[in-house]
Amino acid sequence: MKKPISIVAVCLVVSLLPISVNSQISDARMTLASSRIIIEGESSGGILTLMKVPAWNYPFVVVTNYTGESASSVINRLARELSESRVCARYFGGNPVAEKKENSMRLFGGGGDWIFGGTEMGFNIPPAPRDLSATYGSNKVILRWANQIPGYDSLAVFFDAVLVGSLSGNATEYVYEGQYGTRSLFNSRSNDATFTVVASKGGTPSNGAGVRLKKRVSQESLMNIPFTQGVAPSFQNWNYQTKTDDIQSKQGNLSGMGAGVDTGRFNGHGFYQIIRGQRDFTGGVSRRFLGLNPGHTYRVSARLNTFDLELGNWNFSFHAAHNAVTGESLTPAQMAGVVALPNGKVGPTAGQVASYDAKATTGGKWIVRSSEKADPENTSADITLPTNVNSITLWFRLQGTNITECSVGLDSVTIEDLGKP
Repeated sequence: MKKPISIVAVCLVVSLLPISVNSQISDARMTLASSRIIIEGESSGGILTLMKVPAWNYPFVVVTNYTGESASSVINRLARELSESRVCARYFGGNPVAEKKENSMRLFGGGGDWIFGGTEMGFNIPPAPRDLSATYGSNKVILRWANQIPGYDSLAVFFDAVLVGSLSGNATEYVYEGQYGTRSLFNSRSNDATFTVVASKGGTPSNGAGVRLKKRVSQESLMNIPFTQGVAPSFQNWNYQTKTDDIQSKQGNLSGMGAGVDTGRFNGHGFYQIIRGQRDFTGGVSRRFLGLNPGHTYRVSARLNTFDLELGNWNFSFHAAHNAVTGESLTPAQMAGVVALPNGKVGPTAGQVASYDAKATTGGKWIVRSSEKADPENTSADITLPTNVNSITLWFRLQGTNITECSVGLDSVTIEDLGKP
């Protein structure tokens, strides 16, 4: 978490549109900048969150909109929530709203470092990049991600909440070598580095895709910002022959996390992914890790919870497998166990790391499961990449038959490079 900073009298106005990397990494970045966020059109109805890009955690505000509500009305309420938040004032040294107009705000913090989340589907908010991954080598970090849509105006890259790069809207890779002044690549105390990528279109920012690189070899998919449409950053929904309403993703908040509260104690966490099913269903969420080292062995882990589930014909499982040589995402049929994975395995336990059902639950506790100690029937365990493959997909599957309703959760998803076997 960044320490609160003090607002100075003079600010540098920075556009969300692409600018040169050299100008971004100048010493002027150390002054308190501001950036304008814009929303256009009408609300779809739903919740809209606004948050500054965090290193670990920052406070956020939330408004609940009604269908057809104007951009001007929502901007007014967002500005009021920010202005009246004592926590935001403490973190940012005062009111973060520098200026408010009909459908836009200028906020302290430059270079597009405010992000939207929530269930709101209006206002042309672009979907965030996903599958953000970070690999270390030769004192540099290579970031790779997948863009959800073509035609972003720009992409912004943050290292520990500091803007370090502004890229064209079609970029999918960025190399960080400590370009931002003399800033150390890794925190000497924790040996961690956090990175976030944010897209912008028409002056409207997306949510942020985040990853924490720990001890240079372990990547954690961050769940420290409010989700978009109930899906954690860098993850995506999937289902197999299931109606959309019968398998859904929801955001869960860890105890004490919420809008307008001091989030510092969450240390880079705060939210968790809920998968909820009803009637007959097969589906869940998945996430790729890109740019991995061919020939290396990787260990995957996740923290899982079956909450209060006991009775019923349901199964919740955690899986991982390397992708094909071409690197594309696994298909729903592959994740359902109906079609063979790229390693040739097929069936409900293919790639399985952990599994729960009515006879074996977590008892409502959060339990860390790892491929180091995978289920006995799992033949993959830790994953060694073939020499021409550089990506791995993790997926979480909830299945049920004739179920009224059931929910499971996951967070703290991690992949660790163990090197060559």
